[in-house]
Amino acid sequence: TCPLPAIANTAPLEQVAGSSLVTVPMAINGDKKKFLLDIGFKRPPEVSPALRAELGLPQVYIPGQNIGGPPGMQFGGGGLTNVIVHDARNGVGPREENIVGASSLEIGRAKGEHLKFLVGEQWKFEQNAFEGSLTGDFFRHYDVELDFADKQINWLTPTKCTDAHQVVFWAHTNVAILPVTIAPDGRYQMQATVKGHTINVELDTSSED
Repeated sequence: TCPLPAIANTAPLEQVAGSSLVTVPMAINGDKKKFLLDIGFKRPPEVSPALRAELGLPQVYIPGQNIGGPPGMQFGGGGLTNVIVHDARNGVGPREENIVGASSLEIGRAKGEHLKFLVGEQWKFEQNAFEGSLTGDFFRHYDVELDFADKQINWLTPTKCTDAHQVVFWAHTNVAILPVTIAPDGRYQMQATVKGHTINVELDTSSED
């Protein structure tokens, strides 16, 4: 009863050896790199300090623009806007603005321009398997299918279907049904019971804990 979504873009997923992590190959300013797939909505996309230095990514501050936009495929839509961000994580010494810009970004067949990234802490990239993180901020304008069996990610046009049994287009059966509230910033919130006590919880698939 509902029209099928269209596939706006697709990209391969590559397994990080010896871990459950996957990366997405992409080109930033024409240089092919691997970015960690991080579908959490709490963090803007990041680049490593080494990648920033390698590509000479400049510091930027453009009032009213989101980190991650505006792109050709409408990547972005969340993140921080109209702010200057300072790195205050290393004590009270000199602080450095750590939003940098990339003139172009390519993922699959999609291309974006003038994207913004936070410069992440170096310890996140010490295993050298990836040079940045691709977070949920890039997915806000699309429904996303993560196909780990076939190792690919698909961006789908958002569905307007109101029938819960018609939303997905692949064969499926319900394992469990949980009522979920979506916060304004895209976080998934629900309730759980622990030893008879009802508590509020949050689904965070990119938690480092």
